[in-house]
Amino acid sequence: MRRALTGVAAALVLALPACNPTYIGHDYDPDVDFSRFRTFAWYEQTTMTEGTPRAIQQSGLLEARIQRAVNEGLEKKGLTRVENDPDLLIAYHIGVENVTEIRTTGYGYGFSGHTRSDHFQEGTFILDLIDTSVDKLVWRGTAEGVLDERPTPDKMDRDVDDMVKRLLLNYPPSR
Repeated sequence: MRRALTGVAAALVLALPACNPTYIGHDYDPDVDFSRFRTFAWYEQTTMTEGTPRAIQQSGLLEARIQRAVNEGLEKKGLTRVENDPDLLIAYHIGVENVTEIRTTGYGYGFSGHTRSDHFQEGTFILDLIDTSVDKLVWRGTAEGVLDERPTPDKMDRDVDDMVKRLLLNYPPSR
């Protein structure tokens, strides 16, 4: 049973990066001097959006992949991971939504058409950077896309790395 739950978690959430997200974006506080941030640590609790399957919340495999990729990405940006008194706290949020898309094609003017419905899951991954000196969100990266149903562990590793790399392209923000 535990193996099945882990498989579900991997298929649902890690599939988000496996889908080549259709949206990658970022937002930040333009009044913040990002050059002053030198260190980071992980926020103690990761949040899951309402409606996210419980199996996803229980996946230590997912958390390890995300933390490894983010650690490496931020270290390449010149930040150092510390255990105490970080400049930034890092948190992430995951949401999964069932989507039904209905498409109708027709010829109009009384001619018959065709209606098709597609069912899929769409995932959202949010990466937050919080300034510990003022306890305030200063940067957010977001990835959204249709989930891949059955990615392999190797593909999940590559795709998590790629997603985080794409998210962190805009950190620190240029002025």
